[in-house]
Amino acid sequence: MVNRTRDRHRHAKGDITGDGKADLISRDSAVWRNNGDGKGSFGTRTKIASGWQGYKGLF
Repeated sequence: MVNRTRDRHRHAKGDITGDGKADLISRDSAVWRNNGDGKGSFGTRTKIASGWQGYKGLF
């Protein structure tokens, strides 16, 4: 799932880490991951890429 806002920030959700819990990926000038806790909340964000140039989209 990808959500788009007016300011062009985007986010997607899914199990990115393979732990069976939904994680959140977002981007501004960098790409970030928030690990899901399995209870409906997300932890602090972790920078996983410093730029957006190498990516075409979040899926």
